[in-house]
Amino acid sequence: MSKSRSQQSWQFLTEDVEAILEGLRQAEFDHIYPANPMLFDRFLAYLGEVGVRETLDRFPDPRQRRSIPVRLLAQVLLVRPLFAVSSLAQLGPVLSADPAVLQLLGFNAHQIEHGFRANANRRPFDEETLADFAARILPEHCLEHSLGVLEKLVAFHPELFAGAALQMDCKTVYAPAGKTSRAGERLPAVSLKVCVLSVLTDGQALPLAWLFGGEHEADQTLGKALLEQVLPLLAPAGVQEVVMDAGFIDGAWLHSLHECWGLQLTLRVREDMDLFADALGQTRRRPVLPGETAPQWIDAPLPKIKKGRRPIRRRVMLCSQLESWQSLGLGADALVVEDRFADGQVRHMVIACIGNTQSDPLALLARWRARWAIEELFMVFDRWQGLGRLFPCREGFARTWVHFAFLAYSLLFLFDRWAKDHPIMLQATRDLLVIRGGCYALIALGQFAAILLDHHDVWQSRRAQVMRKLNFQDHPP
Repeated sequence: MSKSRSQQSWQFLTEDVEAILEGLRQAEFDHIYPANPMLFDRFLAYLGEVGVRETLDRFPDPRQRRSIPVRLLAQVLLVRPLFAVSSLAQLGPVLSADPAVLQLLGFNAHQIEHGFRANANRRPFDEETLADFAARILPEHCLEHSLGVLEKLVAFHPELFAGAALQMDCKTVYAPAGKTSRAGERLPAVSLKVCVLSVLTDGQALPLAWLFGGEHEADQTLGKALLEQVLPLLAPAGVQEVVMDAGFIDGAWLHSLHECWGLQLTLRVREDMDLFADALGQTRRRPVLPGETAPQWIDAPLPKIKKGRRPIRRRVMLCSQLESWQSLGLGADALVVEDRFADGQVRHMVIACIGNTQSDPLALLARWRARWAIEELFMVFDRWQGLGRLFPCREGFARTWVHFAFLAYSLLFLFDRWAKDHPIMLQATRDLLVIRGGCYALIALGQFAAILLDHHDVWQSRRAQVMRKLNFQDHPP
């Protein structure tokens, strides 16, 4: 698969050894590259090892006419965010040079060039085709596919989930309205909410599954639906904790999560809750019985705040098994965080720890502060893929764009870590990838050298053109 320089659009190549050999005898070619595995080739082979390619075959396909296999469309959408580009036209001239990966991609060049059905009068696979496909994708399609990939990751990377902490939060995705066309049509603005469940690994949040909803849909509604689908996969894999913000507070639901799945649940308490007042009251309590000791404040590290006011002192206190959260129906530990500022102001935050087994308040504070990893993840996506403000597009396209961005990020992260322990996955070759027109072939280095020697006069007569195509600087003898 390569890109036409003249039209800056994708061109799908057919393997034709004879056509390439004939061209080389005349010193005619478009590109020559070493057919050695590159980083991207290794990444695609990793996807095969994990089983992600199988999930692309089963990607939900809402189209009525399916003349183009859904795998082709899904693969290109997965490739796009890997290069952090805004369109396919920005990718390099050759995506892969490895023979195994060329077949791994599964492109049938003849079908692409001549159509997937008889008597086709146009090439069916272009950016418009991708956009039309993506625009039909619904929230349940993205969730279904992310669960399919997650199932593969649980099997391939069990170490990622054993004893792991999950983080859940929501993000808004916005696409502005488009310009009015000559026909008076205009794409409306799109505003979506996506609830993301991530796993904390190496200090970073890694997206695992996500569910899209409307702009005004409650975080709690999305979170409940997402965990209902994900926990049957992740709880048996050894996940121990879910950390979330106050938007997911529902006592009865949290009770069921703890009882059904044995999870530790950590979340910020709203200031209007009885548990908040009870926890603050505990910090002021004095011993009344002989031998009774009151909870003690412990000084904690100051938060790293880049903007806004920074406290001059932070301390924490752990209050155990408070029963003032009536809808929870369980005793819950409460971590009280107190910040003091230079102007004398004091600010409190209360963190509920349901099913807590940790008695060290500083360790609990560190677990809560690690929740910012998912906030940093969202900031990364805003910078890397512009998810905070996309370009004018249809609602389904926005969902698909974000879906494959999350997927590519997680797979690249896991591949990078896994590849360090698996340095040899694709063997280097002594072949050359030669492209000419709509054809390509893998030519042995010895065969290429023989052609140069047998047809030296032809190659010499076209010396300047050949050197230019090979991106070599010519040094006349």
